[in-house]
Amino acid sequence: MNTIVPLDSGRLLTALSLVFVAAFFSTPVLARSDGSITSSVDCSACHSDAGTVVLGIVGLETVPTDSSHTYVLTITGGPAVIGGLDVYAPDGGTLSVVDALTQLNSGEITHTEPKAFSGDSVSWEFDWTAPSTPGSYDISAQGVSANDGNGSGGDVAGSTFLTIQVVPIPAAAILLGSALALLGLVRRRS
Repeated sequence: MNTIVPLDSGRLLTALSLVFVAAFFSTPVLARSDGSITSSVDCSACHSDAGTVVLGIVGLETVPTDSSHTYVLTITGGPAVIGGLDVYAPDGGTLSVVDALTQLNSGEITHTEPKAFSGDSVSWEFDWTAPSTPGSYDISAQGVSANDGNGSGGDVAGSTFLTIQVVPIPAAAILLGSALALLGLVRRRS
């Protein structure tokens, strides 16, 4: 036999307050297949049940102030059918689109549609322009290796970052001169 328990108004008020606070102060983490986002993305919140994935960003790690350079994000592992990305520069600098399947979305680079893997990896190029202030800056990325199953099941996500040292232009010229000398491209007079 079911028993009806009288409603405790204090407990109801507490429960409703907690629901309101959680709904009001929570930050949504939503990304769609077209790469559009509603806030900073944590791809692993939805894509996390298909093994492991490795992400890497390749490019110059020491650059002059106010200079622009191309970087490449590569994803390997996971289902390796299609991939998606979210690249951002949390410390500064400016990102810009190079790859045709990407877009600039609230200062971050995201995919306009998933990109097919070639072999066991998928890559995207993007540009980063260094700020005018010397220092240490990170480029961070989230990425997904997906099975193209029209949902998040069977996919896997990961993240990576690359730290870049931004140096004043005279220091950059010295580094370039040293590199050229090491390569034998600059002759020294005897």
